[in-house]
Amino acid sequence: MNIYEKLAKKYGLNYNSLMVLYTMYEIDICTQKTVCQRYLIPKQTVHSILKEFEKKGYICFEANPSSKREKIIKLTPQGRLFADPVIEKVNYIEEKTMENIGYKNRRNLVESTAAHCEQFEKIFKEVIING
Repeated sequence: MNIYEKLAKKYGLNYNSLMVLYTMYEIDICTQKTVCQRYLIPKQTVHSILKEFEKKGYICFEANPSSKREKIIKLTPQGRLFADPVIEKVNYIEEKTMENIGYKNRRNLVESTAAHCEQFEKIFKEVIING
């Protein structure tokens, strides 16, 4: 079980519901599509999580001025009360982890991740695009 799953479980959530909550907390104009794309969670899974959050009074849906089909998801005051300690704990753990590994390791992590992404895209183009 990964750390995010363990943290989610502590707050009565699962990994996917934690990621949905985190996205709504961090992004002002959040839609179901935003969540699905950010964490590659299936649309039906996100929909089910949102309906459960709505039933608990954690979220409400508002009209989206830029799209008649999509609604903006907003945390209610009750949702904010629930989310604050959860997200604050996640952010603290992430920030403290980065602080503890030190500057050199953070720099290496960023450089290695960038190199991996660059090579992945290059090889993807060679294999898939150029066949």
